Amino acid sequence: MSTNFAIAFCNTYIHVKLDPDFVISTESMNKLWLRLAEASSLYNCQHIFAEGLMPSRRMDMAGAFVSGDKLAQSIAGLYMACFFEGYETDELTEFFKTVARNRGAMVEFFNTREEAFRWLGINLPQENHPGEPNNNHVTYFLM
Repeated sequence: MSTNFAIAFCNTYIHVKLDPDFVISTESMNKLWLRLAEASSLYNCQHIFAEGLMPSRRMDMAGAFVSGDKLAQSIAGLYMACFFEGYETDELTEFFKTVARNRGAMVEFFNTREEAFRWLGINLPQENHPGEPNNNHVTYFLM
């Protein structure tokens, strides 16, 4: 059970990588939204790609409402694409997305990284080959 994640700025988007045992809860999402708001402000970037293994969730409708509202208030003009292996959207996910959207934040969940990057309008990062420089311009912000 974890509330840990890593955030990196990748030149045109912010990358969020959740720990393998990340738990979606009011506490973990408040922490994540606060750190994302800091990174978004620092890098003047509203495009977020979040990924991880299928997180467990300890949140009800009231928590989803507060979370969607807080996210939208934290980052004006947010576009957030989420790819969590094995995650299937449900009523609570759709409610969270609706709350965020009604407040100006666009959040979507995808089955593949490719779909998520296409929706964000950014190029999928290239795999680096041995001996080639890293052209992704990644700056790690918080862990």
